[in-house]
Amino acid sequence: MLYMNNGYLSATNINEPRPLDSAYFRNCIIYGALNEEVGLDSSFITNFHYYFENCVIKTQQNTFGPSYHYSVSNWVNLDPLFNSPSIDDYQVDQGSPALLNGNAAIGAKYKYGT
Repeated sequence: MLYMNNGYLSATNINEPRPLDSAYFRNCIIYGALNEEVGLDSSFITNFHYYFENCVIKTQQNTFGPSYHYSVSNWVNLDPLFNSPSIDDYQVDQGSPALLNGNAAIGAKYKYGT
């Protein structure tokens, strides 16, 4: 599960913000056994922007229509078809919706720093 917040509960039981204002997820697979694999801590999320692009995501959130959080290039609630997750083999099978659907430019940017 991916769980996002931009704060923490201090030792004195006070919600303390952190200087995190955005998170961008590109070419990701966020999928597991839970019905909801994307969580937001609403007690901390203030002015926090997050965005998923070219991702396979398991979520019950509304990802259709005008959204500031999800691009139309996501594959929502589709099994990524991992080879054998029971033995930690998370390579995707030939029929996976993740296969060849990422943005290669994003991968090249972060791999080569351009």
